Amino acid sequence: MNKTVSLISRCPAVHAGPLSSPALPGEVSPQFTHISVLVPGFSIDTNGRALCSGLARLYSSSQTVEMTIELQKSSGSGWAEVTTWCDKGPGFPGVNLERAFYITRGTYRVCVTAKAYSESGVLLETASQYSHAVTY
Repeated sequence: MNKTVSLISRCPAVHAGPLSSPALPGEVSPQFTHISVLVPGFSIDTNGRALCSGLARLYSSSQTVEMTIELQKSSGSGWAEVTTWCDKGPGFPGVNLERAFYITRGTYRVCVTAKAYSESGVLLETASQYSHAVTY
């Protein structure tokens, strides 16, 4: 019997820089200017098959989103890259990517990074979101 543990983060992406205008008390403000959705997904089955996924979407269909999914393994000093996958498409509806990779014993997570580009190819915004760590 195969048993799969799935962890999908539904938390909003984090932003390292200040917002263009701070929200007033009680007012809801977006996390980003251009990125509307950034969601990692990660699970490992009992055979060591890691399923890595990501969804990235922008507010504008005239812009381009580039998404990278990075599978990371915990090491003594932090997290090491195992492998990466990339996809690129219109900002809306965005890109949705899912890849499988067989792993060895250890603790893993996924980092999904989205980059928003203008119509002329200028980088507008970058954000990353991490899945929960899973031990196999």
